Amino acid sequence: MTPDTLKDALCRTFCTELSVAEVPAGLAFSGVFQDALGDRIAGYLVQDQGAPFLADDGAFLADLEASNVPVLDGPRAAFLERVLAPVQAFVDPETLEIRTHPFAHDPSPQTVVAFLTALVRARDVAYWTQERVHGTFVDDVIAAITDRFAGKATVEPNAALDNRFTDFPADAVIRPLKAGIPTAVFVAQTIDKLTEAMLLAQEIRIRGGRDARVAAVIEDSGKVSLQGRKAQRAINRIQGFVLYRGDEAGALDRLEEVADLSAA
Repeated sequence: MTPDTLKDALCRTFCTELSVAEVPAGLAFSGVFQDALGDRIAGYLVQDQGAPFLADDGAFLADLEASNVPVLDGPRAAFLERVLAPVQAFVDPETLEIRTHPFAHDPSPQTVVAFLTALVRARDVAYWTQERVHGTFVDDVIAAITDRFAGKATVEPNAALDNRFTDFPADAVIRPLKAGIPTAVFVAQTIDKLTEAMLLAQEIRIRGGRDARVAAVIEDSGKVSLQGRKAQRAINRIQGFVLYRGDEAGALDRLEEVADLSAA
């Protein structure tokens, strides 16, 4: 097969699968790409009183929200923003549609194709496992504290405080560059991770040491129930407890206080 014959075959396949139809709101269009149920991924050119825009039907993200999969905040929201930004699209928080702002005139075919491609990429959030979401949040927190404490401390991911505590690895250890003691940070999206933080704090006390601190960072109060006895015991036994989403700057301020880096 030559490059030209392959190109012709691909063009025939994509053109055959291309569908454009009139609908009450304007035009519906779809291509070769399908969702997990085998339905074509479609978009719409909505003619809104001379201010056309591109959108999906809102069902995809609405179904995820109905299944308790958050898409308006957290790592999925950040991923969607990155995917949609190149085509000047966004998630409408009221309708959960993926859409663009109105155009001054009808968008070009290239713009329509780019938008449809973005809709395909956006489908990836439906396949994220809880482990991947957790890992993304851990990475976000470590990156934020590394940036915030630059020049004051090193931030060591997935580390133990020292050789005495290898059975209690933290998601990150903050080590002051000047005088001070390290702080083990647990990024907790489950009660089990919060319990790990408590166990390390207890181990430090058992060893009679005051040469380390323990802090827990929780994405938000909806991720981990803070009303149970396990959560209460953990919160009362660690040195720092931080709720992150929605007040990231304040959370980093608090973590800086816990790690005693405010004056560093």
